[in-house]
Amino acid sequence: MADVILKNITKHHGDCRVIDNLSLDIRGGEFVTLLGPSGCGKTTLLRMVAGLTSVEQGELWIGGALYNDIPAQRRRIAMVFQSYALFPHMSVKDNVLFGLRIRKAPPHEMFDKLSWVMPLLGLEGLESRLPKEISGGQRQRAALARALVLDPEVLLLDEPLSNLDAALREMAMEELKRIHQQVGKTILYVTHNQAEAMSMSQRIAVMKAGRIEHFDTPRVVYDHPHTVFTAQFIGSPVINMLEGEIERGDGVIGAKTGLGFFVLDRDRGAQAGAMIGRRVRVGIRPQNVLFAPHSAARRASDTRIEVTAELVETLGDRSLVIARADDGTMIRFMITRDESIPAGTRVAALVDGRRIHLFEPATGINVFAGDKQ
Repeated sequence: MADVILKNITKHHGDCRVIDNLSLDIRGGEFVTLLGPSGCGKTTLLRMVAGLTSVEQGELWIGGALYNDIPAQRRRIAMVFQSYALFPHMSVKDNVLFGLRIRKAPPHEMFDKLSWVMPLLGLEGLESRLPKEISGGQRQRAALARALVLDPEVLLLDEPLSNLDAALREMAMEELKRIHQQVGKTILYVTHNQAEAMSMSQRIAVMKAGRIEHFDTPRVVYDHPHTVFTAQFIGSPVINMLEGEIERGDGVIGAKTGLGFFVLDRDRGAQAGAMIGRRVRVGIRPQNVLFAPHSAARRASDTRIEVTAELVETLGDRSLVIARADDGTMIRFMITRDESIPAGTRVAALVDGRRIHLFEPATGINVFAGDKQ
């Protein structure tokens, strides 16, 4: 395993700056995901680490060595592409061993590597089959096996699960986590799917327009997003975003919104006390808005609101209520599937003041960005 350090990396495609002075420090043996929308630069960054795209400005360090000018074929790096890139005329066995044969590895090494990787990835019995004769999930595992037998210092995965259906994707995510635990390789994974990033990663780098918006553990990125973009990109259903102003009322600090005055808990209220009168964007995840009949007790920092339900979307074990306040402000919150709320029903909900995020309107930065309690 090897650490991967990117220092002030910049890359242009024509007049477009796709990577903008980006720095990232990945520890050896860590599973890190580059997460962001299409066009944010995550695949370009991955290809720079692989040596398939040049580093225009900045430094790329891998395992303590500067890699800017080391050609791709000399890097101890393996990459699994979105398309898998298996040779259609070769058997699974020959595809897996292709890289070792290019390196002219001795037969005993190829035998040992094959004997290790095939059971590891559940490919036993498929050695003689062609790619067209195996499933999409098996093709994905064969591509991963071809990368692992090369014993890379760093394993790069470029949206390898995007071609799988939902059920296979769930199974593949579990397998990738298990494989990472067993082989201990440094893994840099690219995806636009937040579920993949949240479930597999040790840390997530949320990217926007060639920059890192937030780099931390999945729990911190979800609970304490640094920016509006991160808050909206991470989490399902999408976070509620309201316009508001920080105010003091009845001895407490809170945010005045179209849904009412939201009380902040003691710690966040203390931080916001110096911001009275400041305009903010108020972020509240639907999971932190509780349907009032579900609450056995109300905390001092809970705010009761009354809204009119407009839509109810079934999500399996839960349902999402989309409701509107009298002034037209919308809010989403969750209920159990046992509840039945017809459209047009007036309902009460409680907003958890411990989980309210306040963002600067101009910069989009969370005023509680340093709070990771």
